[in-house]
Amino acid sequence: MLIRRFIALFAFGISLLSSGVAIAQTSPAPVPAQALPFSPRVPHVNAPLGDIPRIPGDGNGAYKMHEYHDLFSELGHSSAESHAKIEKAFQQLFHGDGQEERIYFETGANANGPLAYITDWANNDARSEGMSYGMMIAVQLNKKREFDAIWNWANTYMLITDEKNPSVGYFAWSMNTDGTPRSTGAAPDGEEYFVMALYFAAHRWGNGQGIYNYQAEADKILGRMRHHPVITATGPFRVHPDDREGPCPCEYGGHRARHRRVPPRGRHARRDRRRGARRRARREPAQGMDALRHGSLPRPHLRRRPWGTSSSSTRGSPRLASRCAAATRPLRTTSS
Repeated sequence: MLIRRFIALFAFGISLLSSGVAIAQTSPAPVPAQALPFSPRVPHVNAPLGDIPRIPGDGNGAYKMHEYHDLFSELGHSSAESHAKIEKAFQQLFHGDGQEERIYFETGANANGPLAYITDWANNDARSEGMSYGMMIAVQLNKKREFDAIWNWANTYMLITDEKNPSVGYFAWSMNTDGTPRSTGAAPDGEEYFVMALYFAAHRWGNGQGIYNYQAEADKILGRMRHHPVITATGPFRVHPDDREGPCPCEYGGHRARHRRVPPRGRHARRDRRRGARRRARREPAQGMDALRHGSLPRPHLRRRPWGTSSSSTRGSPRLASRCAAATRPLRTTSS
């Protein structure tokens, strides 16, 4: 009896399954598409602004009032005191100690006069933004010699003159301090500040000849920024056509500069230093064992070096030379 019921239920299930498959395989009749009524798009109309005599965000600043406020004097400081502080800061940054304070370095002269660059101490290079900022400081403080020297260096070394370079007419954003290129492309903030500083100079000192016709030079840069053609080319590029070789693609140096080793930083810095010490231990057993005992090897590459010298040289400063010699002296192995 139970077996008969099971067989009946099984047959009923098979029939339901076959009927479901047949229903699924039959396609419904296509429904004729109905055309939707066309409605033209309503043109956008701006909301009326009404009568607004003055934008709420407008202030009563110097541009509107034609008066520049001396905030230091309004706080009770004399004009002489403020000028003395500014002059002290300028003398420190432009003419202070060459190893500890200054960022401005003169490097001789050419047919246009003195040459000088503003350096980035952290990367040991000259950058278009720093050069243009230095010119802005110099013109506002009436320092014409420093202004002209920086502008002369930028025109001599940073100005891209190779017609095959897509950035021709602009300024290479990073250069070694000996005038060789690290980068062959431009950064727009440098050009913008060059233009503004040159216009300030034209109104403060008047226009001279050649590269010291400040307004003409500013107009040329602005014209290039507005009408520069799109140039498609494949690198490596050059800054000047007579460059013998392009810059090193490494971020930390050109073809005359030794690559800097950057010490590990962050939460895993100690672990990374010890891993580096282990790797050096396999190459330099004498120094490596001491490095493992004391945590790391000395890093003479972080010490400052005299400007105008290569990274492996210590010319120029006896004190620095003795210090670098002590830092690079081979370590003695300790007897166990």
